[in-house]
Amino acid sequence: AVAGVDHFVVMTPDGDAAKAVYGEDLGLRLALDRTFESRKVRLLFFRLAGITVEIAAPQPSSGERMDRFWGISYRVPDVTAARERVAAAGFDVSEVRAGMKPGTRVCTVRSKTHGVATLLLRPE
Repeated sequence: AVAGVDHFVVMTPDGDAAKAVYGEDLGLRLALDRTFESRKVRLLFFRLAGITVEIAAPQPSSGERMDRFWGISYRVPDVTAARERVAAAGFDVSEVRAGMKPGTRVCTVRSKTHGVATLLLRPE
């Protein structure tokens, strides 16, 4: 049901420091650096070998002191079939909906993920 990893999310208290580490120190290509006022978050997207490393910096800072792994999004060829398969295996899964990126379809796996936000995503 899963074709690959689409992106993973790291929460950070300091977007500028994360930008320096991932972009300047590690050499990942910065594809987006944008603050979404309505969502109260600054998102930085870095690209590496077809995977997006998404850095989310809450605005204002959450007060946390360290970066932490927050979530993963799996790329699937058919999100409806993937949802049905995962639900049949006993997971609590949301209905399929439009993703944040235009043209994508997603569903959220809400149980048995050990605290890791998990998304199934059909790319555009």
